[in-house]
Amino acid sequence: MSKWGSVLVVALALGLSACGADPNDAFSSTTVPTTVAPQPTSAVTYPANGSEKPVVAIDNNFLPQNITITAGTKVTFTNRGRNPHNIVPVVEAGTDAAGSPQDTATPQDTATPQDTATPQDTANTWGAKDVEFQPKAVYSYVFDRTGTFTYYCTIHGSPKGGMFGTITVSAP
Repeated sequence: MSKWGSVLVVALALGLSACGADPNDAFSSTTVPTTVAPQPTSAVTYPANGSEKPVVAIDNNFLPQNITITAGTKVTFTNRGRNPHNIVPVVEAGTDAAGSPQDTATPQDTATPQDTATPQDTANTWGAKDVEFQPKAVYSYVFDRTGTFTYYCTIHGSPKGGMFGTITVSAP
């Protein structure tokens, strides 16, 4: 094998090992929902209530994966993994990432069904981009509306598997 062929094999092996299991993966989640949770549609907002709920991002998992809180609670995500992550909300058609109803119909898409949830490519309304959520980084957001918020890491998961979670917010 040539010198460059050896370099290519080593580079490929290193690249693939970066996504491999690490000792903390014993906490891996095995529950995969069959549907994406609906986004909230409530226009009612609640003030911050002083409560806080932690969520830890380790490599390939959010722990706990599913939480239930009262509107006005601050959720604090901490990246305790060795890799960068992001927190990207899944947006239900007709709402924004915070769950506010949006008039999204345009002449080009009025014939397209608007009832499926799709991932939002960036964390615009809430969430953290990978450049902001490096190892040891902390991100917090106060959920001020009721509903179910599904989120995931685009690097290590999808809305339905891998590194994802849900936050269910009830009225105070």
